[in-house]
Parts: sequence; structure tokens; C-alpha cells
Amino acid sequence: SLPFQSAAEKPLTFQPNHVPERDRFPKRLILGTETSTEIHYWLGVRNHDYVIGEFIWTGIDYLGEAGGLPRRGNGSGFLDLAAGKKPGFYQRAAYWRDDPVLNLSVVKGTNSGNFMPRRGGSAQSTWNWEAGTQLTVHAAANCDEVELYLNASPLGRHKVSRDEYATTWTVSYTPGTLSAIGYRAGKEVATQQLVTTGPAARLQIIPVPPIIPSDLAFYEIRVVDEAGLSVLNATHAVTVRIEGSGRLIGLDAADLNYSGLFKTDTRNAYQGRRLATVRRTSPSGEVRLAATAPGLTAATLASSATSQETKYR
Repeated sequence: SLPFQSAAEKPLTFQPNHVPERDRFPKRLILGTETSTEIHYWLGVRNHDYVIGEFIWTGIDYLGEAGGLPRRGNGSGFLDLAAGKKPGFYQRAAYWRDDPVLNLSVVKGTNSGNFMPRRGGSAQSTWNWEAGTQLTVHAAANCDEVELYLNASPLGRHKVSRDEYATTWTVSYTPGTLSAIGYRAGKEVATQQLVTTGPAARLQIIPVPPIIPSDLAFYEIRVVDEAGLSVLNATHAVTVRIEGSGRLIGLDAADLNYSGLFKTDTRNAYQGRRLATVRRTSPSGEVRLAATAPGLTAATLASSATSQETKYR
């Protein structure tokens, strides 16, 4: 085995502070055991073969370390408490993945530079704002170039630095479709868009693909408009009922200020979604879910998969 120096043994940021450590201990490997979201941590891993990796604080939001009431948890993750992917998730995907990655998010106001606010900050994946609002559109990408359009009108084609994995535009809000195209070697390789949504109209129930066989199943309940687009500002009280071979374990959402119970059948949507956890009570038989909310068309779903049949998808 090879000796290595943990970044936790002596506080290190990979660039440039790990370089003197390498000079002092040229035969040691360096591992970041508690790093953060800033890009210099990743560049330290990418650019130096003796830096073997990093553990990032944190991958997912968590309860505790809240900083004061009414907040109940810490929002430092790339995933929220209900396993929703935050803008920072896609920024890291751009760092790590070889296949094309392109994701748009929006920050209110103007922002100098291409970097997303720390841990995603106030960035949102929505194109619903007040008319005329000045916005910073952030594209996380591992493409060579990204071109942005608003309602089919070009807003500029930017080169993407391999030391930033991002680019930004300042845009005055107009409703419609904000879209981006990513290019590699001049060829289109990725697209993404944000569309202005209509008013909340109905609910959707979407099974979350399981990673391991289990008697637990997860279902995302979304508030959508007539076109089926998620309405991120919807806060309707959603009630979930289970019939058949299952029972409701609890409901959660990304809201870190929620102070009520998890083991309840009714909770307000947050960012237009909820996560329901259901436990199978019998190895066979159908589990039937129903989601209702005042003023919205209800949703139902029947699932016949058993815990033995559950496979990764």
C-alpha cells in the first residue's frame, strides 16, 4: 500500500496549498477528506496525479447544523432532503463526466464572473420571474462552447473554459423558452431549456427508480401545469393515501424550515414537489397511491412490483 497525506491531518486547500506538502513529502499521496464546492478543489484532483480524490461536504442536505430556528437542517448538499438535484449537482457532473453535460440555472440580479454562488446559493432552475427582472443565466457545461437563446433569438455563443466548466449571460426576463445548445469541435452535442410554466393544474406521481432491492419504495409527487411542466412556486397542501399491499411511512420535501412531522399524510409542496416513502406490507399484491390537493386534479398510481422484483433501472 502507498502512504498518503489526509487533508484533514493538516488543513489543506488543494490549490496551491497542497504543493508545499508535495515538496515536503514527495512520496506521499494526498486525499481531500473534507473539501467544499469551490472549483479549485476539483482542479487539484484533475491536474495532479498524486491527489487521488476528495470527499465533499456534503453530497446531500441533512438534518442538524441548522444555524438557528426555524431552520432544521443544513443546505450544503448537491441533493436536497427529498433527493432533488440542485444546480450544484449538475456543476459537479460537468467536472466529472466525459459525456456532454449542459444545465441552465438562473440567479436574480447580475453576477460578475462565471462561477455559481457557493453551493448553488440562490440559483434556480426556473424561467418564471417578474417582467423585466435582470437575471444571470448560468450554464454548467463540459462543452467547448454554449449558445443561449430566448424565444429563438440568439443571446450569444460563449467559449467554456476547462478551468471553469461554466459561462454566464445577463438577461432581462421575458416569458417563453430559454434554451441552450452545447458544442464540441463545432458539433451540437447537448441541449437544455427552461420554459415559463402556466398555473398549477394537476398532480403527477412518479416512481423513483430503486438502486437496491428493498421493501421501501419512493414516489415523487409533482405539481404541474396543463402541459405537464413542474410549477416550482406551487405550495399546495398535498394529501397521500395508500391502499393495498403497502403503507405510508412518511412525507418529506426540500424545505429546511419545515418544523412539523415526517410521519403525516399531508404536507405542503415545496418547489412544486414532495417525496413519499411507502413500505410494502406483503411480498405480493398491488400498492395503490392517490395524491390530492385542493384546486388540483388528483393523481393515482398502481404498482405491482414486489421487493424481490425490484431492480436498478
